[in-house]
Amino acid sequence: MTPRRFLFVLTCALLVGTTPALAVVGGVPSQDVRGARASTLRVETSRGELCSGAAIAPELVLTAAHCLMGGGSVSVVSLDTKFRARRHAVVAVLPHPSFVPGTTPRTQPGADLAMLRLAAPSLPTSSPSPWAAVSGRARR
Repeated sequence: MTPRRFLFVLTCALLVGTTPALAVVGGVPSQDVRGARASTLRVETSRGELCSGAAIAPELVLTAAHCLMGGGSVSVVSLDTKFRARRHAVVAVLPHPSFVPGTTPRTQPGADLAMLRLAAPSLPTSSPSPWAAVSGRARR
């Protein structure tokens, strides 16, 4: 067998024989039939900025603060159960107190996070509020 053929066979064997890594150590597959669309969102600005966001409550979205520094209005787009886009108005934008505007994500010395408050609580979330666990009211 030539060295080139051996390398090809070895590469194929390694690719076929590998198992996927777990994205989260100790994680388990979600049982939520809505999948990622229940909490993964698109954050858009009127100036054309597109970023992702995560629903952390029916009216709160967590996103990157640098996405919101271009000015203009902000809206959030989610998918309903039939995968249709639903636009939600944002009434408040709160960057993390340590965020430093005017820096790039790579040179940002603070936390590149921002909280968005929607005009109405309309986002599905499949997990309890993080405060419910602190107060003892989390579902188990």
